[in-house]
Amino acid sequence: MLQKAFISLLLFLFTALPYLSAQSNSSTATELSLNQAVQYALQNHVDVLNAKDDEIIAKKDVKEVIGIGLPQVKGAADLQHFFEIPTQFLPDFVTPSVYDVLIDEGLLSNNNSGPSEVFPAQFGTPFTASAGVEASQLLFDGSYLIGLKATKTYQDVSKKTTEQVKIEKVINVSKAYYNVLVSEERMGIIIANETRLKSLFDETKALYENGFVEKLDVDRIELSYNDVVFEKEKVQNLLNLSLLVLKFEMGMNLKEEIQLTDKLSDIQFTPTLPVQDNFNYQNRVEYSIMETQNRLLELEVKRNQVDYFPNLVAFGSYSTNAQRNEFDIFEKGEWFPTGIVGARLQLNIFDGFQRNAKIQKAKINHQKMERAFDLMENSIDLQIESARTNFENAVKSLQIQEKNKALAEEVVRVTKIKYEEGLGTNLEVTNAESSLKEAQSNYYNALFDAIVAKLDYEQATGSVVIP
Repeated sequence: MLQKAFISLLLFLFTALPYLSAQSNSSTATELSLNQAVQYALQNHVDVLNAKDDEIIAKKDVKEVIGIGLPQVKGAADLQHFFEIPTQFLPDFVTPSVYDVLIDEGLLSNNNSGPSEVFPAQFGTPFTASAGVEASQLLFDGSYLIGLKATKTYQDVSKKTTEQVKIEKVINVSKAYYNVLVSEERMGIIIANETRLKSLFDETKALYENGFVEKLDVDRIELSYNDVVFEKEKVQNLLNLSLLVLKFEMGMNLKEEIQLTDKLSDIQFTPTLPVQDNFNYQNRVEYSIMETQNRLLELEVKRNQVDYFPNLVAFGSYSTNAQRNEFDIFEKGEWFPTGIVGARLQLNIFDGFQRNAKIQKAKINHQKMERAFDLMENSIDLQIESARTNFENAVKSLQIQEKNKALAEEVVRVTKIKYEEGLGTNLEVTNAESSLKEAQSNYYNALFDAIVAKLDYEQATGSVVIP
């Protein structure tokens, strides 16, 4: 009996082992550093992928425009069966000639010119076939040359747009990553406070049972402990939400498990900003994009101006055709060739002032863009000053909160010693614990604000590094 049970257990473990192994592998979280998270976003996020596709599309647009200036060759062939041969009306040349002879012979008077009629006639054969090839080459077209420059300039816009998307993704992922780190630190603080209060509660309860403290002391600590337990649940929910935000910014499936490898304690935060002696507006990719767009508007003006110039196209064609009374096109009979070469010069003489209106519109748009540069420069200056001010305030707040945290930790240490020696009350311990929790939370909030402020400054000055 025992032997059968043992064999059954072995069979169960053998069949369950692959499932348990799969479960273990599926529950393994992906470990990510900040750099790895950013790299993942740059390779997988939809915004980045779409921007890269737009770059490819822009390259194809350039090739498409280049193709307009290359030889254009077309071939065609057709086979037709006229089951009813087309009919045409021809003038009656015979009857008038007969009447003229009769008049000349005096058989008819001059007043009788005879009927003027037409008669139907059918031309062609029931079966026709033709095949040919034609080619053309653009020799000169001013708008084509300008359009080619415009498409290459547009390609530059798409490249810079991709760079802009990548910068935004670096900033967003970094902020989301740091937010998770701060949430994890908060959770660590809450867990430590929970453990500390649980220990204090157990000690105070034991003292109460031995008659050394009042019931009120036990209730106060229990109240603080319950608050920490609730706070822990709330912080855990916020931590889970911050992880979802990070995965969303990375372009990762929200159901995947991740584990951050960086820690706030490992971050070498520098409370100073890099010196910007010779700031160049072109450092901002948005400004660089505007410059490229401005070149497009300049090219639009030129394109409409060169429309006044003629365009010249060379062309040629060669074809052959056959006509048969029977369907024996490919069996016998002669094919008749036709060939032609030539050139076409086309000039727009008058278009109802349409081109002039287009030129004026393009010039106005160019003027608007010039004014937009002034607005963009003022906006960048404001962003830089705002980011610098926010960073300086965040650093000051961080320094103050760091001191407050150290003071709160010392107050808790001294208060607990006094309480254990009977020189203090548990109310003092509870208040000190609450102050420490608040100081720790304020410190990590200040650290996160300082990190975000520095990222905002780097973005404002165009100094974000894309890994």
